[in-house]
Amino acid sequence: MDQKERIADLITRYGQQQLNTAELRELSAYLTQLPDTELSAVLDDLMAGEASRSGGLDKEHVFQLIVNDRRMASNLPQRSRTRTATLWPKHILRWAAAIIICFGVGIGIQQWKEKKVDSSTSAAAILPAQPSASLVLADGTALSLAPGQQEIVLKDGGIYYANGETVGLPDLPAGETVVLATPLGATYSVRFADGTHVNLNAGSKMSFPLVFSPEQRRVELDGEAYFDVQKGTAASWPFEVHSGDHVARVLGTTFNIQAYSAKNKYTTTLYTGSLEVADTKRPEQKTRLLPRQRLVAEKEKAPMLTALADTRETDWTQGVFVFNDRPLSDIVEELERWYNVEFVFQDKLQQEVFTGVASRQQSLQEVLELLELTGTVEFRIHQRKISIFKGI
Repeated sequence: MDQKERIADLITRYGQQQLNTAELRELSAYLTQLPDTELSAVLDDLMAGEASRSGGLDKEHVFQLIVNDRRMASNLPQRSRTRTATLWPKHILRWAAAIIICFGVGIGIQQWKEKKVDSSTSAAAILPAQPSASLVLADGTALSLAPGQQEIVLKDGGIYYANGETVGLPDLPAGETVVLATPLGATYSVRFADGTHVNLNAGSKMSFPLVFSPEQRRVELDGEAYFDVQKGTAASWPFEVHSGDHVARVLGTTFNIQAYSAKNKYTTTLYTGSLEVADTKRPEQKTRLLPRQRLVAEKEKAPMLTALADTRETDWTQGVFVFNDRPLSDIVEELERWYNVEFVFQDKLQQEVFTGVASRQQSLQEVLELLELTGTVEFRIHQRKISIFKGI
């Protein structure tokens, strides 16, 4: 088999999803080094052989798809000795999908869904988190916020949407405490009268007064939120975030806190300014963070303060999932909140470690495809429950 025949064979079997990792690298190396004239000839030969099945193919379109993405070889995943699996960059997925669709062979993405997804729910239909939330009053009354809105603004003792429309709450005293709650698969934001802005992540709750007291600005968080705190008019007006046994105190800074009560784990990351975190059960235990530092505190363990090379790992507002040596158990926990689904491990894969980046705007199907391309895992979907198996 000469080189042209070999490439044609690899492309055809790639469309049938029959290539192993070594063959994928071989194909990418060929496509990276092959002159355009030879690539064109290979496509001519392949299309001539596939014409009877495909009904005719747009050779020029396929040719340009391949020529325009010569970066493929340098971005293929590598497996380390510690079994770290690297996610594939998204442009490789686009290239692969284009080859599968244009050549009209193999199972392709549509048959991926038919094989692994229950017909009642498509993974492509499970979309990322969207703005949605409710306000819970002190008497327990819950008010769903209007569809299409994504932020509330506190001013003059009232609550409004970002476009100026009133939320429509009954008259409440200025000291009234309300709770902003996001369900799984939803996010929301709030801007306080002092200018502080908070993005609330999925499955989170934050309580706060309609008007901050002159002594302090205090909120309580169960879940995850990104804070951009405005400096007070005086140094004696700190902003406090209470989460379980921990209190974060600042004057003006940007930081993220993840403190879901069900996890018994507190994580805060500082981006700008300064931040002090105290343990209410151990008043003497205070930790001061510098920018690009992360504090992790778990019950029965000493707090850990580390420096971050990539703050996107904890800044979910940047629109990407960033996994740096993250165990699969942590990854699926994050996906559960973001997509409002449930993962069930059928094989012992919880401690498999992954490194990579994926857009938070992708459908669940696209994210699962990225994970599956590592060869480590396989997912099967029934409605909103995803079973996790070892990769084949």
